[in-house]
Amino acid sequence: MAMQAQQQALTLIKDEHRSLAAVIHALQFLVRRMEEGKPADATLLGAILQYLTRFPERLHHPAEDRYLFAPLRACSSEASEVLDQLELDHQGGLAREASLLAALNALNAGMSGAQAGFAQAVNTYASFYWEHMVREETLILPLAERLLSPAQWEAAAAGFAANADPLYGGDTAQDFQALFRRIVNQTPAPLGLGQDAR
Repeated sequence: MAMQAQQQALTLIKDEHRSLAAVIHALQFLVRRMEEGKPADATLLGAILQYLTRFPERLHHPAEDRYLFAPLRACSSEASEVLDQLELDHQGGLAREASLLAALNALNAGMSGAQAGFAQAVNTYASFYWEHMVREETLILPLAERLLSPAQWEAAAAGFAANADPLYGGDTAQDFQALFRRIVNQTPAPLGLGQDAR
């Protein structure tokens, strides 16, 4: 039972990372298309930024803080420096949101240099997340596998499975899954299922 809870929690965490990575890849793909002269799809970009500025900050990071980072700190000081950095990363979420949204607003307003500014904001955001997720998956998850108790894994599995923010109301996990499906359906091939508007 304990091993099952551990595997369930790890699968949920990694699945959330994969979903986040897929959306970031889609955003970078759309930026490359814009740089090739294809028009920006304001609706799709808005949906992607809605996902990126809400899902990590409202659901994923709070669950990591509560069900991974706090129990690890209670078990050991072994990863204190890494956890300090990861928690600082999580606390910077509002600043990352503001930067991306400001760049998108400038792009939508047709401001001079906005396309380059948006591309830079996206690349900065993506670089941050690749590094952040690699640290979690290569340093924190293996440590958690070694140190967390069966009860802690059961709490983590239940927490990530529920992963709904009461401040939002309703089943936010389902809301984000619907938004993710919308992004996949609208993003042009080869990364999505949408039509390639030329």
